Amino acid sequence: MAERILQEVEQCSVESIDRGPIRFTVSIGVEPLIPRTPTALEIVDKAAEALGEAKNSDNNRIIAARDESDDDEDGVKAAGMRC
Repeated sequence: MAERILQEVEQCSVESIDRGPIRFTVSIGVEPLIPRTPTALEIVDKAAEALGEAKNSDNNRIIAARDESDDDEDGVKAAGMRC
């Protein structure tokens, strides 16, 4: 779903009177609904964290929330996917 939203937003533009087309970008943070995320508040918190990471990186980016089990052997958090 997030990928479809990103693609739709990339296709959109608004024609300005004096500056030509204005293009849009989108940042999306997602948290999968799986048993390790027990509460709605935790799901929203993790998605908000991922959204913050997406907003601080490149335009048009989807970041999936990660937990400590997603860290590599050096303890570095795995990166989100680039769209």
